[in-house]
Amino acid sequence: MSVRTRVKHAVKVAARRIWHSLPGSIRRSQKVNVDKLAGRRSVASLEELDEILVELEDAAKVSDDELRRVFTTFAMEFPGDPPADPRSQAYRDRQFELYEYLHGKPYDPSHEVSDFDPEKAARQPFPYYTESPTTVGNQLIAVGHIIRSLDLRPSSSVLEFGPGWGNTTIALARMGYALTAVDIEKRFV
Repeated sequence: MSVRTRVKHAVKVAARRIWHSLPGSIRRSQKVNVDKLAGRRSVASLEELDEILVELEDAAKVSDDELRRVFTTFAMEFPGDPPADPRSQAYRDRQFELYEYLHGKPYDPSHEVSDFDPEKAARQPFPYYTESPTTVGNQLIAVGHIIRSLDLRPSSSVLEFGPGWGNTTIALARMGYALTAVDIEKRFV
């Protein structure tokens, strides 16, 4: 059994344990917003999620475009209604409560560690490694939209948190902005 398969199995076992430990009232409180789903399948259990994961794995074998298409065919439904104001302390507390409940322990920055090869990623980063014209085009359009929407004055200073692959970071730096990028995963930096 490969390391990936063992890790995937361990995650599924842990997820099932957590799901079944949820109070019945929470498991039953799954609300389906028909307008939001717009014909998409509602996934409200780990069994349904397992089926979707198989579909996603099969789609990824076809292409990145097919994988992204399958992602649009379902929506996850989560228990409870979060506070309306996403900037409020109550909203923040609810998100951390959900994270800690699902993860089984409090949030820690060490959970942000990603397993990837920085040298390989430097040679062919996202979105280019997907080899998908749609994915690459959408990423370039998105970065362009962000830059246009920011409408920064020349020589502006920019502080970016969580740059991930750094596509927006690089574009802004090439424009001459004084840029500082901060990421919790040191290999991304």
